[in-house]
Amino acid sequence: MVSSNTLFTAIRFRVTDQDVRISDMKIQFFNGDKLEPSIDEVVAKDQFSKTIELGSDGRCISRIEFKYRTTGSILKGRADVLVFGQKAYWQ
Repeated sequence: MVSSNTLFTAIRFRVTDQDVRISDMKIQFFNGDKLEPSIDEVVAKDQFSKTIELGSDGRCISRIEFKYRTTGSILKGRADVLVFGQKAYWQ
């Protein structure tokens, strides 16, 4: 769940602790629209994913769901995935 009514023009993810493979993503907006970008990407530890454009006017996100799995040894722990959004400039 996203607890902000900020308009975002793009999002991306930063991975910490371990590498991850992101295999599926669904972004739901407050107006009910959904975006399901085609993603099958390995994001290395301490790196950012590709940027996902949401529109130049900005969109208000209500929820982001994604499936990912930590790669490498599970004995080293699981990865954390942080979401970053680019705010619309005119706000």
